[in-house]
Amino acid sequence: MDLNLKDKVALVTGGSKGIGQAIVRSLLDEGADVANVNRSEAEGRALEAEYAERGQRCKFIQADLTDEAACRRAVEQTVAEFGRIDILVNNAGVNDGVGL
Repeated sequence: MDLNLKDKVALVTGGSKGIGQAIVRSLLDEGADVANVNRSEAEGRALEAEYAERGQRCKFIQADLTDEAACRRAVEQTVAEFGRIDILVNNAGVNDGVGL
């Protein structure tokens, strides 16, 4: 499938595992550059390294998204690395153990 994402820049929160990782992989596979903003450094760095070996740009940015200043820094780092943001995926979430 061609989503015409070549040379687009995406910022994805919570992109190191589960649905978020699938989103990051899909965006990269469609040609986008991705900033993966997440708390988990080990998982984020592994994904970054995997796609770097393929010549694709997947930048891991570690941030606690409950901290507003950290969110600002993540956006600033993304723009510094890629020059802009074309796509924003707010995937990060918290499961606090409380049922609906």
